[in-house]
Amino acid sequence: MRKIGALWVALAGLLGCHYAFARPIADSNLTREAEALIRPIVQADQFSGTVLVARNGVAVFRQAYGLANRELNVKNTIASKYRIGSITKQFTAVAILQLQDAGKLSVDDPVGKFYADAPPSWNGITLRNLLTHTSGIPNYNDGPEFFKQSRLDRTPTEIIKAIEDRPLDYVPGSKFVYDNTGYIILGYIIEKVSGENYADYVQHHILDPLGMRASGYDSSDMIIPDRSAGYHFAKGKYSNAPFYSTTQVFSAGGLYSTVDDLIIWDKALDAGKLLSPSSMQGMFTDYGHGYGFGWFIDEEFGHQHLSHGGSVSGFLGRFDWYPKDKLTVIVLSNEDTAPVGHIADDLAAIYLNIPPRRPAPAGEALIRRTIEALRAGTPNYQDMGPQMAQATRTHIAGLEKVMSDLGPVNAVTLLEAEPEGLDRYRVNFQNGTAEWNIRVNKDGTLNVYPTVFPAS
Repeated sequence: MRKIGALWVALAGLLGCHYAFARPIADSNLTREAEALIRPIVQADQFSGTVLVARNGVAVFRQAYGLANRELNVKNTIASKYRIGSITKQFTAVAILQLQDAGKLSVDDPVGKFYADAPPSWNGITLRNLLTHTSGIPNYNDGPEFFKQSRLDRTPTEIIKAIEDRPLDYVPGSKFVYDNTGYIILGYIIEKVSGENYADYVQHHILDPLGMRASGYDSSDMIIPDRSAGYHFAKGKYSNAPFYSTTQVFSAGGLYSTVDDLIIWDKALDAGKLLSPSSMQGMFTDYGHGYGFGWFIDEEFGHQHLSHGGSVSGFLGRFDWYPKDKLTVIVLSNEDTAPVGHIADDLAAIYLNIPPRRPAPAGEALIRRTIEALRAGTPNYQDMGPQMAQATRTHIAGLEKVMSDLGPVNAVTLLEAEPEGLDRYRVNFQNGTAEWNIRVNKDGTLNVYPTVFPAS
């Protein structure tokens, strides 16, 4: 996959009590399976970071891999701190719900109650819409203009001002489109209602009460012991990830943490320490789109599954919680092309004792058909998931050129049939290689996903 280099960028950003767990296999055997899963990925220099699997809130697998600083040859440790990107949204959602529990707001309040300059088109948009990505407000960090100014510090008001005059993308409440603007506005509201800045509010009302001493709001000018440096892989080598001001992601992605602190967070949520029962129920309710307040809600391997990913320059993370099984999987990486989702899913399969799965028989043919359709500029969007279809429409000209430059397909090789229904393939072209995935849907249909797209 990495041989294509600068032509590609990760698609991953498109894509976040009471357990009764029984596993007859000894934990020592599970540890060996987990190590066998991760070791070849680390040996291929495709993952650096820290991994934790907990059962009943207690770590049963906990390891650090790779380098925290490649220039100084410093290794990652269990104490390494990583930017967690959109996993921050869980904390923002809890802050809003705490203010609701205190009687200072309601998630059904209109945005205009707190943001006086809200345009008329925002009438009827509520905090609930912001929490559930159903507001229709455009995503402020879409498009090349955002990346041109991502090094600059901006206030929440400046970010909101930049998009407030743009038309809505859809009628509020009519669909789910994941975006970051809503969570920036929620951070603005937290500051306005509480009288504290966002970083202080999270520190005083969430992190300090829970004893999460290794977590906080990231800042490039602070000395943060054990902070891992973020890296990007392109053109066959690592580089320092581009600088990205934390103010640009703010309450949508500005926190850092460790795997041990995130287990404290997990246990606090499980015990209902931070919120009233009604707010807890609201946070973990699926509002019709597989998303609650700061959490994706679905089933994985037939088990209840709450999750969120995080992606910010140089860092990737996954937080997966199987509440009925009392199982939590956390993967944090300081490499922004690391396969954190693959690692998290496969670790969960090991500890849930999910048996191996055979690949879909029509997968290879679908990949070959899609490649030729892209090469001809006539993709079949029905074969794609909605996010890939949207990205393909955006990048169709670049994809057509990339497919032409890669030349004919020499071989399609199955890498793994993952337990959760993802078949991973390596496609060898005449002039390069890439990884493609086939997703087996619940109704038996297939969707195709290249794991990367050409940079815009």
